[in-house]
Amino acid sequence: MENAKNNLLALLKERAYTPGLVTLASGKQSDFYIDCRKVAFTGQGHQLIGHAFLSQLGGLESELNLRFAGCAGMALGAVPLASALALIAFQKDRDLSAVVVRKTAKGHGAGNQVEGTDAFSKGDRLILLEDVVTSGGSAIIAINALREAGFVIEHALCLVDREEGGAGNLADAGVTLHPLFKRSDFLAD
Repeated sequence: MENAKNNLLALLKERAYTPGLVTLASGKQSDFYIDCRKVAFTGQGHQLIGHAFLSQLGGLESELNLRFAGCAGMALGAVPLASALALIAFQKDRDLSAVVVRKTAKGHGAGNQVEGTDAFSKGDRLILLEDVVTSGGSAIIAINALREAGFVIEHALCLVDREEGGAGNLADAGVTLHPLFKRSDFLAD
């Protein structure tokens, strides 16, 4: 895990991290921007994310003495994260199928907001995945949609916690955030 995690951090710093003033989706100003999609949509990034998340998930399951039935992520940023985790888990003989949450339900077809639920039963415990957590707003949308669909959501893994209140907001929603990396991992250099 440490090798995958260290290599992932180096790749995120090289390809996804940009220092400088930027306005975030929340409207807040920040002194850096990190676009994890620049890593998550690469083969190398996909593999490293899958290995790092699977290792982190295994540690969490041991610590909490529970097992997650699958993983879930909000479209678009968490889709490759869920895909990466599901793939690496499968390669290690574990089924961690993924569901994807849309911001809003589709206006056509089946009209689903949560896609990929056929592999699960109501009451299954899923781990929520996020790329970058700032305020936790998009994660809370996903949490509410997943709970409404009948899933148990109490924990979330993320690539980067910007440490700007998101963990607290998620805690208020009954979800504990477990980041791979924090703001300080990028600003320490």
